Amino acid sequence: MILSSVRYTRCGASSWVSEWAIDRKTKLDDRPPKVRPLRRVPSLIILGLIAVVIATTALAWQAHTRRQARGAVESAVARDASAIDALVAGIYAGDPEKLSLRAAFPILYEAEKAAGSITRGVFKAIRQRKAANGTQPLVPTEKATLQTFREGNETLIRAIAARLGERLTCGAEITRIEALDCGQEPKAARFRVSLRGPRGEETLETERLILSVPTEAAGRLLEPLDLGFAAQLSAIAYSGVAVVSLGYRRDDVGDSLAGFGFLVPRSSGLSILGTVWNSSLFPGRAPAGEVLLTSFVGGATNPGAISKSPEQLAAQVHREMIPLLGLRKEPVFTNVTIWKRAIPQYNLGHTARITALESLRTRFPGLYFSGNYLNGPAIGTCVEHALKVAGEVRVSFAN
Repeated sequence: MILSSVRYTRCGASSWVSEWAIDRKTKLDDRPPKVRPLRRVPSLIILGLIAVVIATTALAWQAHTRRQARGAVESAVARDASAIDALVAGIYAGDPEKLSLRAAFPILYEAEKAAGSITRGVFKAIRQRKAANGTQPLVPTEKATLQTFREGNETLIRAIAARLGERLTCGAEITRIEALDCGQEPKAARFRVSLRGPRGEETLETERLILSVPTEAAGRLLEPLDLGFAAQLSAIAYSGVAVVSLGYRRDDVGDSLAGFGFLVPRSSGLSILGTVWNSSLFPGRAPAGEVLLTSFVGGATNPGAISKSPEQLAAQVHREMIPLLGLRKEPVFTNVTIWKRAIPQYNLGHTARITALESLRTRFPGLYFSGNYLNGPAIGTCVEHALKVAGEVRVSFAN
């Protein structure tokens, strides 16, 4: 998932902040589409609504799978399932025809596997959760809400860097990784890392090595260890995305912007994948009397979009949002960032690739992976996986 949006001031200076929210898709017909903002409803109701949406598209999934999967375990999302189409675009900027249900939405896959039906599986999970909550003592619980740092998610990175202090080296490029023969010595170095940094050429030897880099970089660095790493990692495709942030005077926007934003299915004919209403989500994202809207363009189904200039992308997004949000004038602020390899694609075969990668990794004790191509691209999922890896490393030293 893309880390996005900008906070801007009237003098034009900008600082990056990171947040993302998902709203229900825009419903389009022959009239100008209207955004339907997400309202606050109980989580069980949300799960139920998701189950209904899934049920309406399950038959399309199954028919599509029978026609094209040819016996494969995984299935792709059907082209005509616009609700799922918008969801896939919003999360993965992906192609529903190629996406793996098992890899991209494992909860739904397991629900279908356990109950023989996605719908039955989801409702079964809801009943189990409700029963479990019923046995718990009544204690005050904090209501889940969208949150971010005042200065954006960069606050977290700065805090980690400050905690590490001199142990952190920035501006270093790893040029080579070698596996060392440590024999039976448990505390011997297992890897030699050659790097080029502020202090020039250096060589480090380490017992544990965590690679938290994009797949193409990891594959290239690990190729000397085993050619299989490069083969599996290079097979993971990425979608390119342009992040277009536009600021407007509040009086120039006809929509109430009472919600998170909207997602757009391919059937709409628009280039926008979705738009987040930053200033509706968090305070301080735009000056008083103005609003900030961040849109995403491109993805796996529209790869040519990121080849356009920032000016062209800003103008295109503005034109497409005029009927959606009732825009009356040009934006007073624009910022465009193009990510050529933005989001890893959990396409058909992704689960098998990760399994093969894990098998290769176990042949090199002390080697670990962390990144958004493993368990999901969401920020929370990446943090959870990183903590899991850190725990494994800690245990390995203790043993």
